[in-house]
Amino acid sequence: PNSDSAWTKLGTCTGTMAPTGSPTFDVLEDQSGCPEAFDDSVEYEGGDRVSVAIDADRSLVYVCAASPNDGYCNQYEPGHWSKL
Repeated sequence: PNSDSAWTKLGTCTGTMAPTGSPTFDVLEDQSGCPEAFDDSVEYEGGDRVSVAIDADRSLVYVCAASPNDGYCNQYEPGHWSKL
C-alpha cells in the first residue's frame, strides 16, 4: 500500500516545464474553498478532506478513501509514496 491506497486526488494539473517559462495549470474543480491542511497528528477517516500546498498560492484537495483503505490515511501523506 501507499498514499494512492488511502487518498484520492480530486483535481489534476498539467503544464510544461520549459527552462525559461512557467508551468500552466488546468483549472481544477472548485472544492468550495480549501479544507484544513493535512496534519500527521490528526486521525483521519473515510471521506475526510484535506489540502496539500503545491506552492504559496495553490493547494490540491484530497479525500480519504472509504473502508477498508481508510486506515492508510493515517500512515501516508496525500501525494507521497513513503510512510509518515
